[in-house]
Amino acid sequence: TVSVLYCGVLWSLMQQPPAGYQPYAPPAGSQYAPPPGTQPQQGQPQQFTPPAPGGYPPPPQQWGQQPQAPPMGQQAAFPPPPTTQHRDPNAVQPPQQQHSPPPPGGYPPTAPQQQPQPPQPPQPQQHSPPPPGGYPPAQQPPQQQWSQPPQQHQGYQQAPPVPQQQPQEVPPPPMGGQVPPPAGQPPQQQPWQAQPQQQQQPQQQLQGQQPPQQQWGQQQAGAPSGTPTQANQQWASPTTPAGQAPQGHVRSTTPSTPAQQTVKAAASPAGATPPVSNSSMSGAPAAAAGGRPAPKRARPRKTPNKIDLSQVPTPCRDLPFASPQNPRPVVGTLKGYAPLSITHFVAQDEGSASAKFMRPTVHASPFEDNFLKDSGMPWSVVLSPLFEQFETDSEKVPLVTDRAPIRCHRCRAYITPQTPFSDLGKKWQCLFCGLTNDTDAQYYCNLDSYGQRRDKHEKPELSRGSVEYDVSELPEYSLKNDQGQPVPNRPMSHLFAIDVSTGSKTHLASLVDSLRANIKEMAAKTPQCRVSFITFADSLHFYNFSQQSAPMLCVPDVDAPFVPLPFTLLCWLNVHDDADRIDEFLDRVLTLPDAMQESGCCAGAAVKVASMILSETGGKVIVTASQAPNAGVGQVKKRDLHKLYTTENEKQLFKPVEGFWPSIAIECAKKQISVDVIAFPTDYCELVTMGYVPHLTGGSLESFPNFSTDNDGHRLYSALARALLEEAGYGAIVRVRSSQGIRVAGYHGHFASNDPQDMDLAGISSSKTFVVDLKHEGRLDPKSSCYLQLALLYTTRAGARRVRVHTIRTGVCNTHAAHFRHADLEATLIAMLYHTIHTAANKGTKAAREELTQNVLKILVAYRRFCASSSHTGQLLLPEQLKLMPLYALCAMKSDALAPGCTAAIDQRTQSMFDLMSMPVVNVLEYLYPRLYALQTTLNHPSTGLKREDGVPGVYMPPLQQLTTDTIMCHGIYALLDRQVNLLYLWIGSGVSPRVSQALFNGEEDAMQVELSGFDTWHDRLKAVLSQIAAEGKARIVLVKEGQGGIEDNLFRCMLEDEAVPGAQTYSEFLLYLHQTINARLS
Repeated sequence: TVSVLYCGVLWSLMQQPPAGYQPYAPPAGSQYAPPPGTQPQQGQPQQFTPPAPGGYPPPPQQWGQQPQAPPMGQQAAFPPPPTTQHRDPNAVQPPQQQHSPPPPGGYPPTAPQQQPQPPQPPQPQQHSPPPPGGYPPAQQPPQQQWSQPPQQHQGYQQAPPVPQQQPQEVPPPPMGGQVPPPAGQPPQQQPWQAQPQQQQQPQQQLQGQQPPQQQWGQQQAGAPSGTPTQANQQWASPTTPAGQAPQGHVRSTTPSTPAQQTVKAAASPAGATPPVSNSSMSGAPAAAAGGRPAPKRARPRKTPNKIDLSQVPTPCRDLPFASPQNPRPVVGTLKGYAPLSITHFVAQDEGSASAKFMRPTVHASPFEDNFLKDSGMPWSVVLSPLFEQFETDSEKVPLVTDRAPIRCHRCRAYITPQTPFSDLGKKWQCLFCGLTNDTDAQYYCNLDSYGQRRDKHEKPELSRGSVEYDVSELPEYSLKNDQGQPVPNRPMSHLFAIDVSTGSKTHLASLVDSLRANIKEMAAKTPQCRVSFITFADSLHFYNFSQQSAPMLCVPDVDAPFVPLPFTLLCWLNVHDDADRIDEFLDRVLTLPDAMQESGCCAGAAVKVASMILSETGGKVIVTASQAPNAGVGQVKKRDLHKLYTTENEKQLFKPVEGFWPSIAIECAKKQISVDVIAFPTDYCELVTMGYVPHLTGGSLESFPNFSTDNDGHRLYSALARALLEEAGYGAIVRVRSSQGIRVAGYHGHFASNDPQDMDLAGISSSKTFVVDLKHEGRLDPKSSCYLQLALLYTTRAGARRVRVHTIRTGVCNTHAAHFRHADLEATLIAMLYHTIHTAANKGTKAAREELTQNVLKILVAYRRFCASSSHTGQLLLPEQLKLMPLYALCAMKSDALAPGCTAAIDQRTQSMFDLMSMPVVNVLEYLYPRLYALQTTLNHPSTGLKREDGVPGVYMPPLQQLTTDTIMCHGIYALLDRQVNLLYLWIGSGVSPRVSQALFNGEEDAMQVELSGFDTWHDRLKAVLSQIAAEGKARIVLVKEGQGGIEDNLFRCMLEDEAVPGAQTYSEFLLYLHQTINARLS
């Protein structure tokens, strides 16, 4: 009896609601599920039935029924809230309305005029079976139309239409509290609050495709509401058929089926309150539910997007994002792939060279020529022979000093880790020509039971894919003069030809300071080097440094220049021993413009006498000029540029003036003299003609138009540091050898050579990049491997003669799916750009843009024809490895090198073309697609602004943003790095508190002088991020406020996914054009 009474009391207590509980009443005008036994009618709102109180016992479930997840925004409870609506599997169901999570206290806020409704008994729910395949679900035609579109969920964003009117600006709410909803509206989830987790059905993972890693505050792809067809119109590949490569698709959106995307709001760390609001990663204004106005954009969109840009491939979603949870990858060199160079990956040499030195366009060689032509992809290798590693990395190239290199007697290839030995180690077979060579007696070693040499791991050439030999004592590797006689090895000689005309006053002081600082660093790094100086204006000035006063000798005859004294004996200074005399002379240079009072520029005569001085030894010449050469030999008459722009004769602008400059360039290249040109123009400077000399001699071209010490001093210092401090050499020869069935088709880059099999480089440095094209000589065996070997013979800056050998091994592919799966985005893009720039220089920019577009189309048509199933004919299919290629190709066509119209001056085009053909691989993607950061979300990412601990210098950066005008919001602070002009734009919206701007940018501390340790505040972490961006891009910071005008226009021209460049397509228009053209070619 006691037990029965106890159970009865307990049961009655369980049936009573908790204290203070009130059943939830919907606000007026809300649409909820209709009552049981009824179907929704067109034009009428649905009625809401609140869940039964108590939570026990659970509602009856049908056999095989799945528990229903709670609506989005509502906390999960047991049992799940039942619904009273029976669902028709063939009918289109309206999306469920989102509920706001109840605040503490046990009840949600309700409108004063609403009364709680009595609870309804729970009813069983009929679930429709899930579609086969998991993802995407089967297509279901709609059978019922609604007179009014359902309201959009708070957690989703629809592709924003073109705003007809400026939305009303809403100040960001406070971080600590919740804003009460307006009357008649349900409470909304605030963007700075973390949304509760939503229970979802597990989805089948796509074959060959990994879901993007989501970061704090980053956009997260969720399951949108609506019909099953709408719910899966995300950027994701369809299920890949067997034997096909993974693929992605872009689906255009229409008003009836808007593409939607889930945005996960990020919460700030505990105790941290940033002074600006934390918006979502995309920066796009969410459609405000309940009538709340969306955040205000800085600028409205000019033209509507035909494709939802939140669903297309873009670097902010598809490139890796470095964080402590996602450190730099560590990969072996025989894995058959290489991470993107922007990840700063660590390569473990397993007998094949790192992709940092040799990066092929495809990591599995195509087995025949027709197969390669069908794919439309280039077959090339990007070469960076002297790529410089981080100081903290252990992947240094080993140096062999005690023996000569072992080479094949027929093809002269070098021995590799894969070289097979036979006859107990007495013979070895060349991998490149197949010849069996005898092993030298002093190099002989026994073999183990696996046929490998027992000393394999003791000799770097037998275990490492990259190795360097010191051959200074071997005459056969020495530098030869014009008569074929060996030239003694000497440290690199640096000759400075400095413009001291009256126009050089604007930059001369900054130039002298940068030279002084870099020469001191060079003395500490390579004290064997020597330097000398000549100056020029209307005449040439030489200095006798053998005397303490260094008297000047003037040569006024600049039409037939000559060297008036024995330069080798009297004019060279050692950077270490003569450091004081170098400082004294640099101070003297500052007084020369006022003392000489000469306004001309005889840069051609200066280059001519420099070639005479270094004709016997070779070396480097650094020439500065403040204007186009207008005196003496090599003077250039300015061409009428406006008559040639946008015409068929535009190609003439990219050809140097015939005569002196092409001939002196060839002469310097033959004498192993590398020439760097640093220009400080205030007007048209004829960089096409002057830049031809560094193009053929392997030098550098740097332009600083309208130079300002405050703005460009840091860039000038960095340019001289690259010329004087980075790993470099002179008198170099490069040859690429290939295994049987492959041959070298040609080289591309800044060099001059008479032999098509070699590249003769007067100068080479760690930042120089080249491209070699490959071609078939026969069919390759799919079961075998291919080998490519790069051999670089050069003299180091310190005067040692070296041979650096890089050997890579690749597999062979005979299916198109495998070919696209092994494609490399960076190498393919660079190879295409080299050919495109060559076309622009010979046929004009219009022909170059058409060629680049056709190359992209060939690749996508081949992928659609050979790797796509017939069921995906209505979609634009992109290879997984190359899905960003259309975007980068479009950005290249909008760059200064290829932009249509007169948006870039001819000197700017020349500089951009020169940079694209020589910059390191790691900088190409950022050069084409500028980096944009939303600094107001710094605290959303706990690691942002903290020092990296994975060996990469600097700090962790915030996630990238998409380059669209929708990203820039009035309440945000954004940083954009434009490498084409080396500027770091720092944009501050009108909605940012003036106190924040004052604290960040008007304080006593300089944003460029930040110690990378001990950051625990938002202010210091933000400064560290800015310092890191400026240091990586060698850029100056430009502060831009909203509505500032011209400078702000330059920033918005970098929104390359929009119509930022006049006459160019937007990203959505370009994708639609590709899609329509592909369908037309395949129809």
